Amino acid sequence: MNLTTLYISQPSLACATCIGQDGQVTTLAANGAVYVMFVSLAFVFLCIAAVVVSFARRAKRYAAAQAANGVIDPTL
Repeated sequence: MNLTTLYISQPSLACATCIGQDGQVTTLAANGAVYVMFVSLAFVFLCIAAVVVSFARRAKRYAAAQAANGVIDPTL
């Protein structure tokens, strides 16, 4: 029996010491930190999506400009 099997076979339950009581300052701070991390992660994902959309629009405009000039770029 290796360590991974031993770790996975045990249920992961936190005790009241780890979680804290409702309304306790440390519990509120930990929950606040989780919310800040979620918001930060959502912001990063939205920025990545905005860059992808920007690149797609730019490529579409470039292709339209090339077609309007009668120049077909074989690398497109």
